[in-house]
Amino acid sequence: MTDDDLTHKIIGCAYKVHNSLGPGFLEKVYENALRIELEKLGLSVKQQEPISVKYEGQEVGEYYADLWVDERSRHRVKSSPDSRERARSSTSELFDRY
Repeated sequence: MTDDDLTHKIIGCAYKVHNSLGPGFLEKVYENALRIELEKLGLSVKQQEPISVKYEGQEVGEYYADLWVDERSRHRVKSSPDSRERARSSTSELFDRY
């Protein structure tokens, strides 16, 4: 699979997760859901896997990617506090009506 093919699959899964769950959750919820979707496509996924960072052949630290896909694509999952607040506000308004 080419890098472009992998990228296309990851983006498709991210859209599916976002459209299914909507806004309002913490990043870990989206990260877990995205892992499930990627694994359903047969992709190898590791979460919070330490990745050795090297500079000029020497290790200079570790990086923890939220998702490490097929041993070559690392991803950070982000959730906007703004979207969580809008979701809480919408939910409160809904419950206030009843």
